[in-house]
Amino acid sequence: MGKAYDMQSTPIADVEIDINARLLDYMKAELYVSISERTKNELEITLYRHVDYVAKQGWIDERDTWLITGEGYKGFVPKYSLPHVGHIIPNGNYYEDVQDFIQSYKHNAVFYGGSRVKDVAIESSSDYLRMIVKY
Repeated sequence: MGKAYDMQSTPIADVEIDINARLLDYMKAELYVSISERTKNELEITLYRHVDYVAKQGWIDERDTWLITGEGYKGFVPKYSLPHVGHIIPNGNYYEDVQDFIQSYKHNAVFYGGSRVKDVAIESSSDYLRMIVKY
């Protein structure tokens, strides 16, 4: 959500509270984020939501990219960002190649002072958006 967190020194509960507050401010709706440590260097981040969503294999909904990166939150635009159709043509569902998004995400993590991200997996449905991040 437009911020890099130091997961070595910041408790997961504090990160969840901060992200949930940012989501409420950004989306003006209650969404809920849950973060769990799967292993020492692997996090599972799940955003629970209910939207009209159609999952497409190998693609990520553009609105989900905004939720992950915080793009648009208080004018924030990530340094490494793919061109977004939704900013030009509103009120539609647009998809991006998930691998292109993951590469941008990794570049942004390093640029904003986060860990070098080794791997990212993204899974989504109408009920949740889940990221597994290995660093």
